[in-house]
Amino acid sequence: MTDFIQEMLKLTIAEEKSHIGQSRKGMTFVGYEVKTYSGDRIIRTKTGNRHTTLKSISECIQLHIPKGKLQKFWSTKGYGNYETTKAIHKKGWTHLSDAEIILAYNGELRGLANYYAPALKAKTEMHTLAYIWRASLLKTLANKHKISVNNIANQLKTDDGYALIIKEEKRTRVIRIFRLKDLRRPLPTDPQIDKQPNTYIWTLSRSEVIKRLSKGNANTVQHHRVLLKSTIFGSSRMSQRERHSGNR
Repeated sequence: MTDFIQEMLKLTIAEEKSHIGQSRKGMTFVGYEVKTYSGDRIIRTKTGNRHTTLKSISECIQLHIPKGKLQKFWSTKGYGNYETTKAIHKKGWTHLSDAEIILAYNGELRGLANYYAPALKAKTEMHTLAYIWRASLLKTLANKHKISVNNIANQLKTDDGYALIIKEEKRTRVIRIFRLKDLRRPLPTDPQIDKQPNTYIWTLSRSEVIKRLSKGNANTVQHHRVLLKSTIFGSSRMSQRERHSGNR
């Protein structure tokens, strides 16, 4: 096997990361746990005059979110305690505007959710994380305005989820809080699937985003609309799979 890979495929094997194992036990690859699954149900089939039996599903490849990945993300972002599911607010973000806080939070969870959307039961696996993420978001807004979380939630609640509604002279802006129920599995050919979300445009900017959009000239407005998209899709040329692969 080693000779074939090195001589025929001209590839170098990293011995400390390489081994041969059973596919059903899985392996970590580009941030996913990849394993195969075979069903227990037996079905009868007929080929010509011959009857045979086979498993309903045999050696089907599945993608899973690795154990500990969501806990690590939770801890890194500072949403609270994963074990007790108790959320905390982000002290460093309370100086931002409401719009920037929501956009920054949206960018963090949406980026993770988009990356793991192809995984098996992705929404179920990320449900607890999303719940505490939203609680942390609401607590950050409540801490900023010195009011209760219930008060903030009631202000943002709409018939279609939570959203910040900003009424301006000529238009009304609606910034919706991200929901896992809106997550759709991307196509493998989607050019945005691997792009890293960039939340620093909201948390490190010198001026507030809505003011920049409202007061800027045409070029400035177009520039920040592009930045708004980067919260969802990211602007980094380095793919998330490359980053996950490098962190293994």
